[in-house]
Amino acid sequence: MTSVAATKDGFISGGFDGRALMWDRNLSDAHVLFDMGAPIAWVTHLHFHSGHWSTWSVTAERVSVDGSDQHHRFLREAMPRDIAAISNHTENTVCLAYTDRKIACSHLNRADEEIALQNTGSAAVTGLALLDDGWGQHLVVRFDSKAPQLLRVGRDELTVIQHLPEDDIATQTIAALPDGGFLRGGSSGDLDQFTFAGDWVGDAHAHDAPIIAIDVSKDGALAVTGGANGAVTLWQIDELGPAPRAIIAQFAFPVLDLALDERNDRVIVAHAEGHLQPVGFDERAGAQGPAKPARLFAHTKDSEASGHGAKLFNACIACHELGYERGNKMGPPFGGLFGRKVGTVPGYPYSDALKHSELIWTAETLSALFAEGPENYLPGTTMPLQRMPDAADRAALIDHMKQVVEP
Repeated sequence: MTSVAATKDGFISGGFDGRALMWDRNLSDAHVLFDMGAPIAWVTHLHFHSGHWSTWSVTAERVSVDGSDQHHRFLREAMPRDIAAISNHTENTVCLAYTDRKIACSHLNRADEEIALQNTGSAAVTGLALLDDGWGQHLVVRFDSKAPQLLRVGRDELTVIQHLPEDDIATQTIAALPDGGFLRGGSSGDLDQFTFAGDWVGDAHAHDAPIIAIDVSKDGALAVTGGANGAVTLWQIDELGPAPRAIIAQFAFPVLDLALDERNDRVIVAHAEGHLQPVGFDERAGAQGPAKPARLFAHTKDSEASGHGAKLFNACIACHELGYERGNKMGPPFGGLFGRKVGTVPGYPYSDALKHSELIWTAETLSALFAEGPENYLPGTTMPLQRMPDAADRAALIDHMKQVVEP
């Protein structure tokens, strides 16, 4: 499973196989809502006060509501990069950020709108959250470039909230808090908290890997995060900032998404092995969490799992299989990668930029990809925007890939 969202009576998931499934609350029964025909990147669910609901799902090329393509501002040449939604007593809004630095928003009670982010150079949106302080809605946007930033976007303003470290990997993890503030997950494993005005409240560390997913309780007192290392952490959120309460689960695969189930004191986890897994708030795990499984890093031998390159590679397997036998995930499989021409895995829906590229994957071209960032090295690619400025990190990652990727 690639994504999961809580509904009034259960859960909705999106999968690598393109299907959106409606699950009962016990996760014992599911039926297909619709089939997108390509891996689903995000699902989000809005429940209206009238009692009706709608499910939005997004692939690299389609935006759908309840299985029907959305036209107007949501179908464009640029690729979607993140989705954010808000539902309260006055408004239901869904916004999508695109690679052309524009954000399209659909509203229940007013006309659709498009926001063009000016004066941002070649930076691209890689994270998005909708904030509501009771007076009006603003967007928090994470830009990825050689100088990553967090920005707050109002109707007539663009405010820099934070300059991020150059090596901060774009993990698309910004979550709104009920009081109008927000949380940001970093590539270092830190969770930062900000006010609606953009003032930094505090941070804490709980993951030894990038944070990929965040969800927040309705009252804003709890949050859960999922990491590229498979850890799921429960947090206390208050005016002093985030504080980790417990590592409540440790999977052998990266956590791609998660959804709080407050009614049952648990979180529903979508991880890279392709399953939904319920995890209870078991605080007996303690500050260090439960014992980690012998094979923490998926698809590696135990002797390989402790290496620095293996730890970096764990983020890659969220979107890629090592060989051909299990097909495509969000990205094409790595089987036969070294020496392969870009954009040539049969059956994968490549962007036009990669279909027409003459690039060959080698250790040198992979290193350049992560040094410059996919958006600069292969303009037009749908690969998530991320960079690895440290040459030693790149070398360790590529050396590990040479060991484990099928020829």
